[in-house]
Amino acid sequence: MELEIILGILAGGLLGVVGQGMRAVVGIKKMMEKGTYLFEWRILSISLFIGFIAGALTWAGIHISGGTIGANILGIIAAGYAGADAIESFFPRNA
Repeated sequence: MELEIILGILAGGLLGVVGQGMRAVVGIKKMMEKGTYLFEWRILSISLFIGFIAGALTWAGIHISGGTIGANILGIIAAGYAGADAIESFFPRNA
């Protein structure tokens, strides 16, 4: 039972990373089109970690509510994409 929960949280986190990775690709493409491309590994790492957290929390919420994870895979990916925006909005831009 515990292993199932740990693996589920990891799977949810990885799906969140997929969503956040898609967001990062879109952002990099927009920056390249504007000619303001400045890539920083530190920012990408933090962003992907936030996506992991958003996906893991979404998986936990679905699991606790008794929902089926398989039917919500796209929802978990979307949580990684949008959840990072929500979490990052709490932090100052110039930090």
